[in-house]
Amino acid sequence: MNFVFISPHFPHTYWNFCQRLKQNGEALLDYAKSHGVKRIFLEGNTRLEASIALYRKLGFREIPLEGNAYERCDILMEIKL
Repeated sequence: MNFVFISPHFPHTYWNFCQRLKQNGEALLDYAKSHGVKRIFLEGNTRLEASIALYRKLGFREIPLEGNAYERCDILMEIKL
């Protein structure tokens, strides 16, 4: 199991962590494209502002949420590849 320690005394560590998350997201999208995936959906919670911001940076757009799978999810996002 991997652990990440983020200290307020080392803000560059947090920045590096965010950059790695974005790079991993881009790598996953590239992998999906190369395997013929046309669209990806994800459900989330708007209280997780950093996650939602990351998804938007990756190209996800909010779409209407109907019949969500999880009670605490209040946003549905999609990306067309």
